[in-house]
Amino acid sequence: MSLTLDEVRNIKFRMAKRSGYEVLDVDEFVDQVEASFEQLQEENANLKRQVESLKATAGSTEKAAERQPAAAAPSSSVANASGAERLVVTTSAEASPAVVRLVQMSTEQAESLVAEAEAQASQIKSDAERTSKQVTTDATTRAERVESEARVNAERIRSDAQNRADSLDQDTEDKRRELFSELEKQRDQLVLSVSELRKFESDFRQNMTNELKSHIDSLSSGRAEPQGSTPKLLSETNAQPSRGATGSGSTGSSGNSGSGKSSSGNASGNGSNGSRAANQQSSTDKASDSSSADKSQGSSETPRLDALLGEQH
Repeated sequence: MSLTLDEVRNIKFRMAKRSGYEVLDVDEFVDQVEASFEQLQEENANLKRQVESLKATAGSTEKAAERQPAAAAPSSSVANASGAERLVVTTSAEASPAVVRLVQMSTEQAESLVAEAEAQASQIKSDAERTSKQVTTDATTRAERVESEARVNAERIRSDAQNRADSLDQDTEDKRRELFSELEKQRDQLVLSVSELRKFESDFRQNMTNELKSHIDSLSSGRAEPQGSTPKLLSETNAQPSRGATGSGSTGSSGNSGSGKSSSGNASGNGSNGSRAANQQSSTDKASDSSSADKSQGSSETPRLDALLGEQH
């Protein structure tokens, strides 16, 4: 596969995403190859022009020699070491030795330059092809390695993400269980507290009812007249003999009025005591009605002790 100067100039390398060659180094090397290849082509062209010039000079010399009488001219031939090319220049027999020597030297120099140029061109071409293959191989190797590393990294990242997701799910489940356990514990404590409050309310109402009943019973069985001896004045008034109709009437009236007062006092006392007992019984009934209404209405069954105490006072 031959490599031309245009191919060297127009060569483009693909950019590596990672671990590739430096772009500046590759460009610099390609520029050097291009300059060397261009120089070799110029030298090859110069050598070809020199060969053509030598051929033209040799032709003119032959024509000049033909115009002179001459015998068969010896031929001077120089063969290339590789046998790839051969330049043959003939001179007349009467040509001077200097001309023959000059033609021979020019031919040898031209063939040497051509062979050297071709060797250098072949060497540069082989070096360029080898470098190109090496660059391609290295780029392919690096690309495969980068792809393998990317695949391994992607697998590792996916595994880490999966592990983190599983750990997060486990932590969430543990926290949910802990929260529900704490809520159930608080619920049990609240149920216990409500039970204690209900028991306290029941005991309080029972004690209040018993206390009020005992007060009512004591008021019902009590007497308004004070115990002890009767006052002397009241005894003397009751023991005086009748002084006549008027006196006895007045005394009887006063006595009756006194006893009436006493009776009215007793009656009023009993009435006030009865009204007080009735009020207390009404308060007890109201408390019982309010507690039963509280139980029948809303969902809250907590005791309403402040209302009971307010009605008691």
